[in-house]
Amino acid sequence: MEKNIYQMVLYNAINPFFIFDSDGNLVDYNNEGEYLLTFLDKEEIFQIAIENATHFPGFKNTFIDLSLPQMNFCAISVGYIDDENICIQFQKHVCKKSFTITDKLQSANIFTLIDIALNANMIDEAKLVREYDISIPEFKLDIDHFLKILNKILKHCKNSQKVIIKVMYATGRHIKIENKKYAVVAIDIVAEDTNFTKIDLQSEELLIDPIKNGFHVELPLIL
Repeated sequence: MEKNIYQMVLYNAINPFFIFDSDGNLVDYNNEGEYLLTFLDKEEIFQIAIENATHFPGFKNTFIDLSLPQMNFCAISVGYIDDENICIQFQKHVCKKSFTITDKLQSANIFTLIDIALNANMIDEAKLVREYDISIPEFKLDIDHFLKILNKILKHCKNSQKVIIKVMYATGRHIKIENKKYAVVAIDIVAEDTNFTKIDLQSEELLIDPIKNGFHVELPLIL
């Protein structure tokens, strides 16, 4: 179906937007909504919509405090006009971290660097679950700093029964550096039986956020 200007604004907005039918089936969502679905199940989003909807047809704004990788939400807007569909939009704060391209950046294979860190921390291969998008090419990053961050995380995983590492493109995401947009490579490291609460991962060069039982790291794909 051809989209009008209002629909195009909604589809390209920075705030995730979803439409569900009365049974909780996902009818439609925008680009940011697609990214949010990598962190929240559609059932969770539908439940948030139901819990914050008005008792009668109409729209309601609710202030919330929800933190996800690179997205901190301060409010949601929920509404419906009949019993067939309900919509929800998450209102987020925009990340203000800035990046610069420096001489410290060197081209490297991200999967090789992860293997180096895994070997350095003696993570048993039998414990590893790898989910890699092998189409990701070599790109430029601060190798020493990246390995330092990986080592901080992985040294806490030595006694974990299972370590899950995902490397993928962050769909719908980009990082702007010097007025140029770069695709984003996302890395998730998860170990369910590991306590990560004492790890300090403040970084001026990487986007790092805690997620359930692990960490989410984002890197600009600088070729």
